[in-house]
Amino acid sequence: MILAIALAATLASCEDLAALAGRVMQYRQIPGDAAALIREVGPEIEPFVLVAYNEPLYSTPENKHQAVIEFKNLVYTTRKAQRRAKPA
Repeated sequence: MILAIALAATLASCEDLAALAGRVMQYRQIPGDAAALIREVGPEIEPFVLVAYNEPLYSTPENKHQAVIEFKNLVYTTRKAQRRAKPA
């Protein structure tokens, strides 16, 4: 997952990556088809999809929403930490 964030980060800001992660988790909570998502959006997001689809599929709207928020926060904070650790 961390490698995926680092690779994707060359093209996007922390906020953009978090938004992408949120959309992936929303699709996972529908439940949407992982292979179809990767085909539609592209192989670059495959690592995000793999992590999201290892998370549980929730039944209540509140739990689905919480899963989206937590996944977005995971991606955002991981990328922020990577940027801070990277020498200028």
